[in-house]
Amino acid sequence: RQGRTVAGDKYIAEAVWADFATADAGVWRGQAFSGQKVLTLNQLLAWTKGRRLTLNLEIKCHRGRQQQTAAALASVLQQRACQNIVISSFETSLLTHLRPLMPELRLASIHDKIPHNLDQLIADLHLEAVHLDHQLVTSTEQVADITKNGVALRAWTVNETARARQLLDWGVDLVMSDYADSLMTALSCDSAERPAQPRVPSMT
Repeated sequence: RQGRTVAGDKYIAEAVWADFATADAGVWRGQAFSGQKVLTLNQLLAWTKGRRLTLNLEIKCHRGRQQQTAAALASVLQQRACQNIVISSFETSLLTHLRPLMPELRLASIHDKIPHNLDQLIADLHLEAVHLDHQLVTSTEQVADITKNGVALRAWTVNETARARQLLDWGVDLVMSDYADSLMTALSCDSAERPAQPRVPSMT
């Protein structure tokens, strides 16, 4: 809903682009961020061009619009190279609609509960990764079981250094954080003991 990060009082499902085109998306964080505009997907993809990063696009949709959203998303992505784009969503039905439209696209399902049919979901959707609430990750053995067929396991949202270190030690491929820079710095202090590069991607 508008009002949390941009001005307005509409539900997103009821809004159109004109409701966001001139909205300030930064001022809610403080005056230092004021003036930041809401980007269209095309503008975001243009900004990432030539940059050495992987873009994790979390897609949300409402009111049964999974198929419509998947088609609209594919119409944009089909015009671009997508090797460095991961599409993630809580909405597995959206991923189901998107997969046949873009067979090579990197997909990840997001979960705040571990589904009973996770292995089947991974196989049916040809998922590259599963993104779990970090509180669901409990052991090395669990991580090994989830990733046994080559799928990556990424954990969100990890803001404490000790927890990030634990998850990485258990074999989690990547942790997502609100404070990626500071977390990366803290983990890098262990470089003498852990020569591998800490895997902290970006702010969520």
